[in-house]
Amino acid sequence: MIRRDYEGGLLLIPQTAHAWVSEQLALRWGSDQFTRPEPWEELMLVAAQHDSGWAEWELAPRIQPDGRPVEFREMDLEEHFAIWQRSVERMQPTNLYGALLISMHATQLYERRLQDNERGDTPEMQQRIRNFSNEQHVFQKQVRRTLAHHPRYGPALDDAPLADAFRLLQIWDLLSLLLLMGPLPNYTVEDVPVARGVRTAIQLAPRDGQTLTLEPYPFGEAPFTVRADGRWIAQQTFGHNSLFRRALAEAQLLGLELVVDRKS
Repeated sequence: MIRRDYEGGLLLIPQTAHAWVSEQLALRWGSDQFTRPEPWEELMLVAAQHDSGWAEWELAPRIQPDGRPVEFREMDLEEHFAIWQRSVERMQPTNLYGALLISMHATQLYERRLQDNERGDTPEMQQRIRNFSNEQHVFQKQVRRTLAHHPRYGPALDDAPLADAFRLLQIWDLLSLLLLMGPLPNYTVEDVPVARGVRTAIQLAPRDGQTLTLEPYPFGEAPFTVRADGRWIAQQTFGHNSLFRRALAEAQLLGLELVVDRKS
């Protein structure tokens, strides 16, 4: 769940809605300058489903000890591991290549967390993260062996195309979060795939409170609107999970519309 201060209350946006915004961005990716890597359809699937493991949690969200709704960056480790594991497992019956990318996404986020340690993880927590990451690396090796001779996915597992596909998933995920978490930022996205072996940086800048501009512009449509629903609640703290869940169920459903455009 994304939690943001909004008009005197809280706007709460499910992680699954964030993933849908990732898909909306992915569907429009590609231009004369920015090529679409193969396998393209599978990348659309992964963009839409990479946070599918959150569905159960979003149906019964929790509060923190201080009474505020729990945000995605505040999860208990074991609970977070279980969410990522569900996301990977749910993709496996549909598309193993997609499950590989989701697993890579999870491990990269955890490895960055270990490197930065901005959350002050204890040595015990760090070891639990390493254990989970190691389990995912074993899974990733197994998938790569299984798909090595697949006529469609074998070539996509070479280092360069796999790196491009994985980086695009990261970028769509990041852009979706920046759009939804607010306020719209000035930000530089590094290492953006342009074509095989070619990367660039994209500069993000807000034009107003609802419009984010990009330069160079990687999409085939300009401008376009992405949409997501969240729930707005005036009350910011609660005494019990049941009280929060009742308030959330009765809360106003707010439709967000955010515009993506070229820098003018």
